[in-house]
Amino acid sequence: MPPPKYGPGDTWPSHDKKHWHEPLAAARAAGWTLTYLDAPHRFGVVHCPAGEHSFSVDKTAKGSETMAKEALKKISRCSHPAGHVRIERDKSQRMLDTAARLTAEVAAGLVAAEAKRDAQEVLDRLEIQLETAALNVEEVLATQEAALEAAIVVDDAPNPPSLIDELNEATEAVTGGESRAKSIRSGYPGVAKPLLSQATTLRARIGELMSRVAALQERKESSPS
Repeated sequence: MPPPKYGPGDTWPSHDKKHWHEPLAAARAAGWTLTYLDAPHRFGVVHCPAGEHSFSVDKTAKGSETMAKEALKKISRCSHPAGHVRIERDKSQRMLDTAARLTAEVAAGLVAAEAKRDAQEVLDRLEIQLETAALNVEEVLATQEAALEAAIVVDDAPNPPSLIDELNEATEAVTGGESRAKSIRSGYPGVAKPLLSQATTLRARIGELMSRVAALQERKESSPS
């Protein structure tokens, strides 16, 4: 009976030695295949998608940590999965990286924009209080000065429309990266899975930021100033 084979979409047997965990995971993610021997001194053999590159995985041999490191190098140097898969994977990752950068920029800008709106609302309330003499004038002026200082700190905060533009750009990048990952999913699920997972996380983050921007926009529009 031939030894069982595990593809990138399967759950591979676990190796007892921790230093083999990373090479086996990297090979699976890159679309390689494991021929599981489960012999007394040999775990199995791992082959690249084209069958041109492989490495053996031992169980007890001396120097196995070095062998594991060499296996990682072999995986990184392998030009397979063949051309289009690697190209689509790399394009997907670049698009998702762009989306991640844009969402991080929006998150930082949104903090400043929210702080600016908070300060403006304090100033608006104080102006009304001054006009109606609801508080002691000196007390109001002291609070107003503090609010003005806070507003100055975040004076260059981005406006909601510019944040929305960035989030729309991030959404387009996620859609593009997701599409390219899906195009290779059927043949190389191990390559596509982490990309699709990242895309899902980014979509959720973008949705959260969109909600915050919308709330900030509503506050701005309802402000008397």
